[in-house]
Amino acid sequence: MSERAAPQSFIASILPFMVMCVGMFIALLDIQIVASSLQDIGGGLSAAQDQIGWVQTSYLVAEIIVIPLSGWLTRVFSTRWLFTIS
Repeated sequence: MSERAAPQSFIASILPFMVMCVGMFIALLDIQIVASSLQDIGGGLSAAQDQIGWVQTSYLVAEIIVIPLSGWLTRVFSTRWLFTIS
C-alpha cells in the first residue's frame, strides 16, 4: 500500500504566495518613493529637471544588480550569515 501525503492546509499553501506579494509590493513602493522624491533630490543637487533623470536610472540599475547578487550570496553563504553581516 502506498501512503498518501497529508493535504496542506490552506494557510500553508497560500503563505509563500503572500510573502512573495509583500516583497514585490515593497520593491515597487521603494521605486515609487525615489520617483516622487526626484524634485527634492534635484533641488538638493542644484540640478535641472532634465539633468536629474540619471538618479532614477542609476537607482534602478543598482537594484537590478543587487537583487540577483543577494540571491547568489545566500547560496554561497548562509542566510543567517548574510543578515548578520548586513
